[in-house]
Amino acid sequence: MSDLRPKSTVVKAGGEELKLLFTIGSIEEIQEATGMGLFDAMQKIASAIDGNTSKETLTCYKSVLQALTGKDEEFFRSIEWSDYRRLARQIVNAFGISLPDPDDEEDEDDEDSDDPKEESGAEA
Repeated sequence: MSDLRPKSTVVKAGGEELKLLFTIGSIEEIQEATGMGLFDAMQKIASAIDGNTSKETLTCYKSVLQALTGKDEEFFRSIEWSDYRRLARQIVNAFGISLPDPDDEEDEDDEDSDDPKEESGAEA
């Protein structure tokens, strides 16, 4: 069975160590603050990795970081501009890490087969 507990990524920014952790609460906060779905917000963060500095990308970036870390405006002013792309990469990394691992085990109960021949034991 998969381990469904979310995992965090620890990053250094603004002279502090921060945990980036996607939880139900932080995901809801991201969606509410950005006005977009989580995957759309992550696309914006991914564009920041490529150096996109549009107002929409920067606003999304700040909203996502704020939701994940709980930090306020003053903290964001302490982040060095040189850390922008590195932090964006770590946010995307945390997003991937926080998702549960796919279940490696096959279902033992395979009664939901769509093949009627398989259910009846008839041969092809």
